[in-house]
Amino acid sequence: MAIAPRGWTCDKQQAGRPQSVITNPGLEPEAQARARRALEAANPPLPRRGPLPEDVAVVAESCARALSLELKLLAANAGNVPDSSSVHRLLTAKGLTGVTTDTRSSFAGAIGDACVHGTFSTDGPELSIGPQSPDGTCLLVG
Repeated sequence: MAIAPRGWTCDKQQAGRPQSVITNPGLEPEAQARARRALEAANPPLPRRGPLPEDVAVVAESCARALSLELKLLAANAGNVPDSSSVHRLLTAKGLTGVTTDTRSSFAGAIGDACVHGTFSTDGPELSIGPQSPDGTCLLVG
């Protein structure tokens, strides 16, 4: 499994999709399958903005999910859409590199070899992951 970049606060032991295998040997295969589908439905994969190696995607998605919680708190404290400097400070404090933000509430930054892209709406942050551009940067969404 890939390792989260140095400085990132995401727990690399928790990286990846939630465990979809129920480890209760008393459950019938059909019950295990139902439990797995329910768990996966509760945690659908983040949208991808291009191809990523699976080990890179697993870490990026896990860290983006953890980052989403921080961004939701920031948005709640700011009244839905935080200012770009607050978003920039949060992303760099969490270890993202090459962070860019704009006044339209879009942001992007690198987690290792992947990018996290996001926007804020009245519903909170919307995140996606994707590859870096050919020059190694993460471009803003929309």
